[in-house]
Amino acid sequence: MVLIHLLINNKDLLSQISEWLLKENLAVSVEVDYTREHFILENDKVVKETVHKLSFISKASEFSSIHKALEEKCGDALKEIYSVPVVYQNWNPN
Repeated sequence: MVLIHLLINNKDLLSQISEWLLKENLAVSVEVDYTREHFILENDKVVKETVHKLSFISKASEFSSIHKALEEKCGDALKEIYSVPVVYQNWNPN
């Protein structure tokens, strides 16, 4: 299992992506952080932009197909995607 994080700059896509992930059984739950400051270095200058972060746990084997589908759904709005391994999880849906 991996924890996948997305940074996107289109707020309107958050619900659409969340619903798709849940309906396709690619995530059990989705967390959204609507306002994050994202700093990058561009032409030797630090640039700050506001992005939205979406996080969810999924199977590691699904990462490549999820990434490809999100690139198609989000286009240039997808700023960053990465995953980190989940070593332990105690999930209680109740």
